[in-house]
Amino acid sequence: MPASLRNSSVMPAIESDDQSLAHRHLTLVTASPSQQSQPSTVHQLPEDRLRPLWLQLLLNVQHGSSVVMAALACGVLVAYVQTVQTQQQWGRAYRRLEVLQRQERQLLSAGALLQEQLDRPSNSLTKELEPLTLSQAIFIKPQPVQSSVAVPPKSSAPPGHVPLAY
Repeated sequence: MPASLRNSSVMPAIESDDQSLAHRHLTLVTASPSQQSQPSTVHQLPEDRLRPLWLQLLLNVQHGSSVVMAALACGVLVAYVQTVQTQQQWGRAYRRLEVLQRQERQLLSAGALLQEQLDRPSNSLTKELEPLTLSQAIFIKPQPVQSSVAVPPKSSAPPGHVPLAY
């Protein structure tokens, strides 16, 4: 393999004339076996061209509208996420409401069934019950109340006197 191919296939070199920066030349030296000594020159375009005012204005409008569109896209994304979350929360709350309504109906029907059973005397229960006689009654003597709380004395207001306001 030739030594010129081992280094690199393309080597840029800048010619340094006393020309202005806008007219700088680049010289490319290629190191291929068929063209080892034939350099080719590429002219570089000037980088800092003055743009017309209308073009600068359009570029600024494009940049501003890109920023506005990005902000609007973020806003739409936030609104979409909030809408989806609200719908999910509403769905969970509605399912919970349906469960509670079903439980309420079950409790109401069970309460009505119990009330009906209590209102209707049972035949077996009425047979077992007998009227209470005085000889079967047990009398308990009440014990005197011993209160540790002191009773405040009654006020000395006349019995017909009612205070005007509290």
